[in-house]
Parts: sequence; C-alpha cells; structure tokens
Amino acid sequence: MANEKQQFVEELKALLQKDVAEVKEQVEQIKTQFYRQYHQDLEAQKQAAEVAATEAGETLENWVPQVDETEQEFRELLNTYKQRRAELQQQIQEEQAQNLLRKENILAQMKEMAEAETADVMDNLKKMRDLQAEWKTIGPVPATKTQEIWKNYQQYQERFYDLVKINIELRD
Repeated sequence: MANEKQQFVEELKALLQKDVAEVKEQVEQIKTQFYRQYHQDLEAQKQAAEVAATEAGETLENWVPQVDETEQEFRELLNTYKQRRAELQQQIQEEQAQNLLRKENILAQMKEMAEAETADVMDNLKKMRDLQAEWKTIGPVPATKTQEIWKNYQQYQERFYDLVKINIELRD
C-alpha cells in the first residue's frame, strides 16, 4: 500500500515538471487518490492496533498513528505546487493591471478625440482606427473592471463616429 502512495508521489513530481497552469485537474485527482489511500492505510493501521490491544487486554485510548514519510513528502510537493500556482496568479494579476493601464490610456485618447469639436475629424479617423487596433491586441483586464472599461470604449467610439458623421454631413 505504501507502494501505491509512493507511485502517487512520483506522479506528482512528474506533474510539477510541467506548467502549473495546465496540470490543476491532474494534481487534484492525484491528491484525492493519494489521500483516499492514505486514510485507508490509516484505518487499517488503527484496526490492527485495536486487534493487538484487544488480544493484550488493553484499550486503544492513546493510539497514535505511525508517522508516514510518504505523506509528508506528498504534502511538501503539494505546497510547492500551491506556491507555484500563487506565483502564477500574481503574475496574471500584474499583467491584467498593466493591460488595464494601457486600455485606460487608449480611452483617454479616444475621449479627447470624441470631445474635440474643433479638430479635423478626418485626420483623427486614422488615429482612432489605430487606437482600436491597439485595443484589440491588449489582453484581459481584471474582471471587476471589464464591463466598465468596455462600456467607456463603446461610448467614446460612438461619440467619435457621430462627429465623423456630422462632419461628413456638413461637408455635403
């Protein structure tokens, strides 16, 4: 039985060699299987101790399970995995914060163009399209800001194209 647990430890070690973003489900499965086996072994150990205590005419009040070095090693590997996941989450949050700053910068430029009544709207059209293209290349922002920033993007875009439409109508 210890052999099965050691096999789970080896599988977890192999998974830790891969990208932590891709192995979450596999780690959870191995963790579940390991601890199912661990608790079965613990129960068997307790039952064996109960039988031995009964045969000796004693009680099992102060029974302490044997230290399982395999479980300790497994726990250390899980902690390593959790630490790597936390680092990955931190990195993702930092990237999203940078993306938010970039998008807010684009929004400020779009707002300026959408509210500029005296500027040559047709010159700003290429700038607007460049900003829209840049917007599309920027990755995700924090989920709490997604809706708000998207609403502002659409609003400034709409205002600007209203100015373009008015400008064209005035020229005609």
